[in-house]
Amino acid sequence: MEEIITVESEYEQLKTKLRMLRAEVSALTARRDELLLRECPRIKAEYDARIGAMELRVFYAQNKLYELKRAIEILQAARNRQEEKSSDEAAEQAHEEYEAYEEDLKQKAEDIKNSGAYREREEEEDRRWRTGPNGAAEDGIGSEGGTEDSEPFEEKQSIGEDAGEDTGAGEDKDAEEGTHGRGDETAANPDETDGTAKKFSSRAEELRYYYRLLVKRLHPDANPNQTAEEAELLRKTMGAYKDGDLDQLKEICQTLKDSRPEEEFTDTPEDLAEMEEIIADLEKKRTVLQTEIGQIEQDYPYRWKTLLENEEEVAAIQKNLADQLDVYERQYQELMERFENLKKGKDPA
Repeated sequence: MEEIITVESEYEQLKTKLRMLRAEVSALTARRDELLLRECPRIKAEYDARIGAMELRVFYAQNKLYELKRAIEILQAARNRQEEKSSDEAAEQAHEEYEAYEEDLKQKAEDIKNSGAYREREEEEDRRWRTGPNGAAEDGIGSEGGTEDSEPFEEKQSIGEDAGEDTGAGEDKDAEEGTHGRGDETAANPDETDGTAKKFSSRAEELRYYYRLLVKRLHPDANPNQTAEEAELLRKTMGAYKDGDLDQLKEICQTLKDSRPEEEFTDTPEDLAEMEEIIADLEKKRTVLQTEIGQIEQDYPYRWKTLLENEEEVAAIQKNLADQLDVYERQYQELMERFENLKKGKDPA
């Protein structure tokens, strides 16, 4: 018996490619936003808490030391030239010369303060998530979301499949066992719509789940016929994700329930040409997003991620900074004695 080979038409091929590209661009957009709005701020907050605050103390001590050195130089030079210059004038001149450094330090201090506030807010939200009615169970499995009746909108495939991610042959088995099949994530398949309760291992995972659903639904790359209302909802979605506002993300999902539009293309020359244009545009956007993500992951604060996972290296840096601070403070005290002697007209040598 001869094997029958079904050849997919150009129309079907374009529809398939268009669907996959839209899903991939949406997933890349979500990943870029995850990095910019959540992951990088979290990494920076952790770095500032464990290393950055100590670095700032070292910078302050160094700046004070250099400023005092400069004041001594100015006062000593005036004494050598037998000029009238008070110690206060010398200190003021040195302070003016180092004022730019001081402003930079003030900005660094403000950044660290903001990082601390971000870290405190995230910790409080995580605590509320774990202890709230929708939070993690005592066994640490995670929160249970709604059933099929509470789905924001139905998905035919999982996000990983739509985005062209490697789902692996074992993912079906993982889903049956209530896991994602993605390392340390213990949530049930977040796209299931068979009434099985969702479970999340952390608030961050639940935030990411709702955010990705909304990006797939609202982003203009996935929804080229985006309305003004949908554009506003996307803006609110990004703001809520940045602020870690899980409740608002859920509210937006509820707003969009059962409102997902379907793209309609026909097998006509005009529609085929339009699909080809959209595909070409999406391929360019995909390249841009991949480049942006690569740059973010190669730059700070993301590059601190590996460092912060190495406890020994962090401890070594902390010790080195503490030693530097001790050296600067001792040198400052020695120079202050010299400065006081100069003020009294004594020869510091």
